Amino acid sequence: MNPMNDILSNLNPAQREAVTTINGPLLVIAGAGSGKTRVLTHRIAYLISQGIQPDNILAVTFTNKAAGEMKERVGNLLKTPPLSPYQREAWGGMPWMGTFHALGVYLLRRDGHHIGIPRSFTILDEDDTQSVIKRIIKERQLDPKQFQPARVRHIISALKNNQSKNKEYEQEEEELRYPKEITNIYQQYEKELQETHALDFDDLLLKTVGLLHAHPDVLAKWQAQWRYILVDEYQDTNHIQYTLTKLLSGPADSEHNIMVVGDVDQAIYSWRGADFRNILSFERDWPQTKLITLEQNYRSTGIILEAANAVIQKNKERKEKNLWTERAEGPLLEINVMENEREEAAFIAREITRLKRTGAKLRDMAVLYRTNAQSRALEESFLRNSIPYRLIGGVRFYERKEIKDILAYVRLAANPRDRTSARRVINTPPRGIGAVLAEKYFAEKTLSPKEQARLDTFLGIKKNLETAYTTSAPSELAHIAIIQSGYETYLRDGTPEGEDRWANAEELFSVTSAYDAMDPPQGTDAFLENAALVSDADSIDASADAVHIMTIHAAKGLEFESVFATGFEEGIFPHTLSIHEPAQMEEERRLCYVALTRARTRLYLSAAQTRAIYGEVQWNEPSRFLREIPEHLVQLQQPIETNYLETEI
Repeated sequence: MNPMNDILSNLNPAQREAVTTINGPLLVIAGAGSGKTRVLTHRIAYLISQGIQPDNILAVTFTNKAAGEMKERVGNLLKTPPLSPYQREAWGGMPWMGTFHALGVYLLRRDGHHIGIPRSFTILDEDDTQSVIKRIIKERQLDPKQFQPARVRHIISALKNNQSKNKEYEQEEEELRYPKEITNIYQQYEKELQETHALDFDDLLLKTVGLLHAHPDVLAKWQAQWRYILVDEYQDTNHIQYTLTKLLSGPADSEHNIMVVGDVDQAIYSWRGADFRNILSFERDWPQTKLITLEQNYRSTGIILEAANAVIQKNKERKEKNLWTERAEGPLLEINVMENEREEAAFIAREITRLKRTGAKLRDMAVLYRTNAQSRALEESFLRNSIPYRLIGGVRFYERKEIKDILAYVRLAANPRDRTSARRVINTPPRGIGAVLAEKYFAEKTLSPKEQARLDTFLGIKKNLETAYTTSAPSELAHIAIIQSGYETYLRDGTPEGEDRWANAEELFSVTSAYDAMDPPQGTDAFLENAALVSDADSIDASADAVHIMTIHAAKGLEFESVFATGFEEGIFPHTLSIHEPAQMEEERRLCYVALTRARTRLYLSAAQTRAIYGEVQWNEPSRFLREIPEHLVQLQQPIETNYLETEI
């Protein structure tokens, strides 16, 4: 069979046009459920079928999960051999596909030495970063209530990113906005990262852009290699991601074979720096842009789409489109008004139980909420009713103490200067190295013979791991770390909790084994990179038969047969901080659009007349979003006598 037929079959006319338009700038406005991933993957396969070399193609997305799906689909289209996602570098038959942060790591591992970054740098996750900041605050004897580590971390991130927005921007001017203590913390933080060969998440992109600006020869090399660039979820790019995309796409007189895919109506991340105007201004940045709009939805029923369209059309800053589907209209949306959040949760539990009796799978259901504080009542109700659930955004696998401890040993093997990891495990398991001795060691002070003897055990483990790093596969290195450190005995203390922790450690061996096919130490580097960059969305297990509970933000990109969207009350959804700000209200409405379009067939919207949240009982008016849904699309379930939904906003 002609592989071209496989690549172009089952595409609608708009999708086919997007796939086969391979030259020049291309903007694809892809509505929810309109097959944007299909377009991206088929376009990559089509480019290769037209004789374009795979290593000339760069595809960037926002989650490891999405990148993995792209790799799998492209591999299937091209009939490539079954490869682990981490074997790409050993086999040149696939383009580079990954997240923006993974792209930053990829470029810095290869060319970071031009700006003083060694290949073996450590990536600090948010927990590591706050740990460093917390210690600096303590060393400077500052009040942790006044200088909260999370808040200081946020300010440092703002300082870094603001300086990237304007080359003429003076660091001193920005720092004048904050107390001098913040400046001192920031300077010490940056000094420590440099000394320990560590980068935080902001650095992965900021340093990459700095590298490309400072070394035109390096930039030219990558521009020449990646002649075809595809960017997914372009509405979610922030300033630094936008800058990186423009740099790699080449100078103004280049071919500009860049395709971006996105949907303004699903831009919900301004709070983390995303700027949906990047997609609105794409045609200004690339004047020869071809615009294609994907409007046929393959996910939701006609009823759900009509409701979502009605809500989002109230927004002004958007590119006009109207989703439609060939699916049947389906059941009406069900609006449930409950007395309080406990009744709301009890109703959801009853309905999930009823759906399960009819043959529905729990994994095909999701409960969405606007704020994390809403999850407590839901979890309590599910536990009372013995409903299995997965809380997305809870404690992730890589955040568990035992996993972070083992990872610290492996990271220390890869980067002996990693003081953050060393501080974590220097006395874990306990080996007689107290806080005072540890600080003397890190400050490189003279030690007594007894102190040196206590340290020698740790230093011996550290040296052995450094040697093993260069010769051992990742799973073997993890085993060596556990055995030599005595960590297995430490975990397996005879308690059920200890056995649970050891089970997590054994699961880590399974994870690392996926990288064992790569030559040392590249396999360990790839494993550590993936562990550092994993996100909440990557932790979703579609095979587990459990209801998914998550924020609406976390649900973006996902779909479920049945969706329960909760808290449709003024002050909850839309959020109280957004009600009087037009731009933020538009984002709240986009968030509502995302919530509605996660559902394939059944959609339940619920509100509570009173809700205990943040330690207070609130009486909330009904959400304006409920009124924006046409009445003929809704059946109202209102078990208590009230004119609640007739309340004027």
